[in-house]
Amino acid sequence: MRVNLSSLRFCLVFLTLCIALRGHSSLVQVTADGDDNVGERLVTRVRERFVKSARFELTNDDNADRMIVVIKTMSLGLPAPCDDEGHATIYSVVWYLNVQHHHLYLDSTVGGAGVKSLDEAADAIVARADHLFQIVADAAAKATPKK
Repeated sequence: MRVNLSSLRFCLVFLTLCIALRGHSSLVQVTADGDDNVGERLVTRVRERFVKSARFELTNDDNADRMIVVIKTMSLGLPAPCDDEGHATIYSVVWYLNVQHHHLYLDSTVGGAGVKSLDEAADAIVARADHLFQIVADAAAKATPKK
């Protein structure tokens, strides 16, 4: 039987991930890039929600096994729906896992948020991270032998 080297590498990374998640590690790092005020406020609210979360611990340790949430924002020059102040941002979010410096893509999305909808957008980003982490943790529980 011939083994594909990239498949073997993926299996090893996934096995390492499963071992890391056995301890229910829930470190998360939020990285951001953008030049707009509303986008900066969105990222701040996302970070605040992770700090308050029971599941996640915010980290900046680049050597830790962690979920990474990458948020890119850009000013939207038009008023957002239902936004009296007319300030808005468009954003993209990518969620991935970093295990022993190997990246495993989980999901991505794009969206828009006005000043009045920043809380809703931040809640959705953190809820998606929570959901993705649960999917990975469930897969890890199934993949690792029980003691």
